[in-house]
Amino acid sequence: MRDRVIIQIVMFLTLQGAVLFVAAGTVEWPGAWAFLGSMGAGSLAISVWLLKHDPTLLAERLSPVVQRRQMDLREHTSGSGIRGERHL
Repeated sequence: MRDRVIIQIVMFLTLQGAVLFVAAGTVEWPGAWAFLGSMGAGSLAISVWLLKHDPTLLAERLSPVVQRRQMDLREHTSGSGIRGERHL
């Protein structure tokens, strides 16, 4: 699980950095580097703490946002008038 934490933090910081620096048009932006550093340190700190104190919560936080069960429920409710559709 430790490897997954590191991979997710690196991916998150890479994506955030790409968005920030592409939008700015330069990597010479100290504020963005400070932001990425603080986000990385905070993410790493809370992940290490969760790994030690509540690994099940960390596993839940690392799981995909949309669970398999949610997708199954969505398939069963599609077309049932949820969006204000009227069936005669």
